[in-house]
Amino acid sequence: MKNKPKISVIMSAYNTEKYIAEAIESILNQTLRDFELIIINDASTDNTLDIIKKYTKKDKRIKVISLKKNVGAAEARNMGLKIANGKYIAIMDSDDISLPERFRIQYNYLEKNKNIFLLAGGFYHINTSGEVINQESKRYNSKQIKEILIKRNVLHNPTLMFRNEDNIFYREKFVPAEDYDLLLRLLSNNKNMYLLPDILIKYRVHPSSYTSSSGALQSSNMSIARSFYFERKKSKKDSYKTMNPYQNLTKKNKCIKNAELTVKTREIKFFFRNKDNMDKFRVLIRNFWKSNGFFSWKKSYIYYLISFSPKKVLYLFRRFIWK
Repeated sequence: MKNKPKISVIMSAYNTEKYIAEAIESILNQTLRDFELIIINDASTDNTLDIIKKYTKKDKRIKVISLKKNVGAAEARNMGLKIANGKYIAIMDSDDISLPERFRIQYNYLEKNKNIFLLAGGFYHINTSGEVINQESKRYNSKQIKEILIKRNVLHNPTLMFRNEDNIFYREKFVPAEDYDLLLRLLSNNKNMYLLPDILIKYRVHPSSYTSSSGALQSSNMSIARSFYFERKKSKKDSYKTMNPYQNLTKKNKCIKNAELTVKTREIKFFFRNKDNMDKFRVLIRNFWKSNGFFSWKKSYIYYLISFSPKKVLYLFRRFIWK
């Protein structure tokens, strides 16, 4: 009998012809080579499937499930989870990039720490051109995660690696917050989780792919996921069967910030903290004003004024005030 791979990579793909080749390449270029890559083509209407097929001819580790009807990322991932043979499961999005050492770092940690069920890590935000616009890197131990997770999600889904056990799946009604629901269910089952500060992936941000309604739905479903967590603490069951994903939506939480604006402000902040050329920084802000208006982000003019400060003052702002 053929040995099972160390890692099963689950990648759901829908209309990502621009990025999926780079995503697949980042998996094939991992320094830990013992894995299988399960790609679920979620009824893509572009050339995504054709690109996937080219790679299946080159590498036998790639398995493909091609759906005729679009089911969404949660259900698609579940199909991959059902056939995964690896000792560990790694989640990967078809428009992101895994850094070469990602699997080795996570595999080695889980092998050495048998009490940890799930492991996440840090990541770069990149724009559609692949440019780094932000980064997130923090360390939380299991105790800290238990305290924080019931308030907010600090474990980024495309960085997850966890032990391949039965009954691990995403619940489709929670889309686009299905990962948060999964984490809270693992918390209910006393599974230990850990967040490494290591940067594991480049996470691609698509402003156009997020609407204010989906943002509101995510916020609503996260709230429901939290309420279900406390419901399980009392009765060991929750009300998922009768759940209405839209029950908490109101006019107020539909009025969230435009995603493109959020990405641009993140890019400006990252440039301010990490680059030395303030002339280019000021051009970036002026272009932002032209596109979005001077008062679309009130802090922008504060950043602009501070950019004229001496280097020592800039250093203080970067180091101690606007971390």
